[in-house]
Order: sequence, then C-alpha cells, then structure tokens
Amino acid sequence: LRLSGAGQFGNRVLFVKLNGDLPAMKRLAASAGAAARRAGILVPDRPYRPHLTLARTGSTGADALRPLAARLAAFESSPWTAAGFDLVQSRLGRGPGRRAEYRTVASWPLHRPRPSGEARDRPATS
Repeated sequence: LRLSGAGQFGNRVLFVKLNGDLPAMKRLAASAGAAARRAGILVPDRPYRPHLTLARTGSTGADALRPLAARLAAFESSPWTAAGFDLVQSRLGRGPGRRAEYRTVASWPLHRPRPSGEARDRPATS
C-alpha cells in the first residue's frame, strides 16, 4: 500500500488516497460490509474509495481544505505492507473540546499464521 494524492469529500473532509493492491482492498471492504450488515449495522451503499481521513471541518472552515488538498495532490508515500486492520468507533462531539472521540472496538490480522514446521521463504541454494 501507499498514500498517493489527496482530495475532499464535499467541503468538510480532507483525505489522502490509499493505493496499492486495490482488488484485495475492495474484497476486504466488501467482506467487512457484509459482516456489518449481518450484525444489523446499516452500511451506506456507495462506491469504495480507499483513503485516510486527515481533517474534518465545520461549515465555517470549509474553504480552508481546498488549498491543503492542492498542496497534497502530488504527495506519494513510500510503500508498506499492512499487517492488520482495526474496527474503530468514532463519536463526533464526544472527545476533548467537543472533537471526535475514537475507540478501537476490535483488531484483526491480515495474514494467517503458518503452522509450526511449515517451510518459510528461504534463499535458493546451489
């Protein structure tokens, strides 16, 4: 994965785009959405747009995000491999200073542990 470019959701959310193995990310998002629906959680029906939210603003600061998105448009991070993901609950207005409060509800690894004794990647020998 890597962060690449920036954008806005409306005039209130600034984000950087997440790029990399998009088919795998879409499968993971679809699986998480299906699990949420089975648990009775309403999941919005909208296209999946992998991103990292950087900032939210109220209606009075909406124009402040446009120049920030423009400055980040050419940004690209070094690639990395995600080892897991967290389900995070956000409660807007519940944190210090009436900001959002975030709480990790659960975490999952994105790999299956190898059974003991299974061969690991080894350099070729001659």
